[in-house]
Amino acid sequence: MSNLHLNYESLSNVLDPVKKPQYTPSEHRSGIVHIGIGAFHKAHQAVFTDDVLNMHGGDWRITAVSLRRPDARDQLEKQNSLYTVVEKSDGEISPRIIGAVEKVLVCPEDPQQVINTIASTDIKIVSLTITEKGYCQKNGTLDTSNVDIAHDLNNLSAPKSMPGLIVAACAARKQNNANGFTVLSCDNLPHNGKITQNVVMRFAEKVDAELASWIATHISFCSTMVDRIVPATTSADLDEVKNLIGLADDAAVICEPFRQWVIEDNFVAGRPQWEDAGALLVADVTPYEDMKLRLLNGSHSALAYLGFLSGFDFIHQAIANPRLLALTKKLMDEDVTPTLNVPSGFDLDAYKAIIRTRFANSRVPYKTTQVANDGSQKLPQRILAVADHLISGGKQPAVIPAIIAAWFQFLEGQDTHGEQHTVNDPLANTLCPLALKHKANDTKQVQELVAASQIFPEGLIANTEFINSIEHYLAKFHAKGVLTTLAELN
Repeated sequence: MSNLHLNYESLSNVLDPVKKPQYTPSEHRSGIVHIGIGAFHKAHQAVFTDDVLNMHGGDWRITAVSLRRPDARDQLEKQNSLYTVVEKSDGEISPRIIGAVEKVLVCPEDPQQVINTIASTDIKIVSLTITEKGYCQKNGTLDTSNVDIAHDLNNLSAPKSMPGLIVAACAARKQNNANGFTVLSCDNLPHNGKITQNVVMRFAEKVDAELASWIATHISFCSTMVDRIVPATTSADLDEVKNLIGLADDAAVICEPFRQWVIEDNFVAGRPQWEDAGALLVADVTPYEDMKLRLLNGSHSALAYLGFLSGFDFIHQAIANPRLLALTKKLMDEDVTPTLNVPSGFDLDAYKAIIRTRFANSRVPYKTTQVANDGSQKLPQRILAVADHLISGGKQPAVIPAIIAAWFQFLEGQDTHGEQHTVNDPLANTLCPLALKHKANDTKQVQELVAASQIFPEGLIANTEFINSIEHYLAKFHAKGVLTTLAELN
């Protein structure tokens, strides 16, 4: 096996039948700056863009920006920014070489270079995968107490934050009488385009009112919904990639075959023909956000808590259990579906089936404890909003009380064998002692956790039937376990 690294010179040595770019990467310039390069971007937006370059060419390569560390640059620089994406399912492994990334800039090393790049009129789109924390927001608007924001407001020539970078680049464009660009948020954050607009505009207003006015008329902010499971790459994965392509690749990423990208079509300076690569361009992303959050993420959380309490380490093991599969289907069909505004022509049943198939993919494993993290932050949107919608319409949810009961038992910090496990949650120090203290009193445990979590809508707290149903399931789980309880239901 060759010790050569993947790069332009060695590209011809890539083993068949690995797919390679059908274009010459060095002949195409960047039209996109992507802030926050990581595994997800490399397996998602960059792949869609690579598909468009394969089909249509054009100057739509990506200049990536790291806001913090040089790791991604150091990995990709020696490879001419080429890397491998390996799609894995239980039945197939499919590697391909991606050439869509032109280079990686490291903002702390040379922030002015990043500003100049975004300010260049060659750049039509600035896309983002910076995690929720990177938006420097609180309640949907700029968090002026954030240390990076405070720094950038006083040092706009050397910004550290996404809002600071974008506003600094906009100031340069305004000064040069240049056109604007589109900001495309690709983070798993509801209404991500609107939140991006809010933080950027608020930052700009604090810098210069005229600049804020220029941004309002020249820059568009698009929301997106993104979906693909991309686990962390391991050393074993890199060894496997080397065997697959015949070259070393330190920047390879592993993912599932499924991918989804729904984009608000509000671009002011053009865009790649992403729809030809399978993206969906729409006027309003919200219905798709709701479907993903409630069907996929809600079911993921249900399988995490109920699966863990049933002794399963991974999501694919949990959904392979007939009782947990039946509960997942019931959650999707009876609880979630009535709350959705399904777009015309969208095959909802097929979408549900695809989600369940994805969960069953053992080649892209997800630990139940990993999905169970941060329940107090995830469950309000994934589960409680669904219950509140149903109850406000006069209908009791079918299985949501069982999911909440499982979360409460999970907070006790003990698995099915009585072994301790760590609960990772911002409210763990408050909720876990209460869950353990009232373990022997189901009614009291439910009362205390509902009150202390402060995440339950008033309509749910006031609904006696709903609260009693949580207590019922919690008592059953404590007495008989999850799977025995679910068997009695079915």
